[in-house]
Amino acid sequence: MANHSVTYYTHGTATIVVHFPEDKTVCQYCRYVRNEDSLKRWKCLLTDEYLLYPFASVGNKCPIILEDVEKQIVELKEEKEMPFG
Repeated sequence: MANHSVTYYTHGTATIVVHFPEDKTVCQYCRYVRNEDSLKRWKCLLTDEYLLYPFASVGNKCPIILEDVEKQIVELKEEKEMPFG
């Protein structure tokens, strides 16, 4: 009889970009958060964490690292000033 059990897993890492509107960096605005209607709870699809306050905070296990917004604004202004070549 053949052994059909898993003996090990190969792990990988993904880098994703999540866009939040105008400094609204709470779970409510993350594309990886879903409302499970049957349970009336919000859940993070990245961490499988159930979120207590998705409209006011970020989950304890959130892997998202926020970038410097001021730096992004300066870069956008510089891009608009540069002519297309």
